[in-house]
Amino acid sequence: ARLALGELDAARADFDAALALRPGYARPLFFRGQLQRGLGLAAEAREDFRAALKVPGECSHEELAIMRRFIGSREAKASASSAKALLARARQSIAQGRHAAAAELVSEALKSAPENVELLRLRAEAWRCLGRYEAALTDLDAVAGLQPGRAGPLVERGDMKRHRYDFPGAIADAESALALAED
Repeated sequence: ARLALGELDAARADFDAALALRPGYARPLFFRGQLQRGLGLAAEAREDFRAALKVPGECSHEELAIMRRFIGSREAKASASSAKALLARARQSIAQGRHAAAAELVSEALKSAPENVELLRLRAEAWRCLGRYEAALTDLDAVAGLQPGRAGPLVERGDMKRHRYDFPGAIADAESALALAED
């Protein structure tokens, strides 16, 4: 009723009182989260939604979907934005010859996007410049695994093997890449 009358602070206080009487009850958490979401308090809304999602069986499927969608969309956007910013800083570090810093930045970005091929390739390049060929190969193996049937990752991995003086491995990757390119 208070929401309908526009008494938002009073409505929030009502939800707080309901939660004080019955801590961990999902429905007041959901409704308070919705209110906070409407007020632009995204962090508080996510916190309430996360707590409500931990309580099984109290919220409807629609309410669960609303909470999951809100949490997922915000976190996905924040994660993607963070990975993009770290990628840009890593590229700048490589351009400045600061390969260790680039590898560290990309490693941080990979925590939120572990299957990002662009990040894995960039870190492999940083490792190569630092002479850490095994680490570079590990990243390029991951790229090849994420892009089966593509010649590019095999060419890159073969080149890395050449840097390690693994000529039979480099030739094998080159031949595999040629076979894919011929298809």
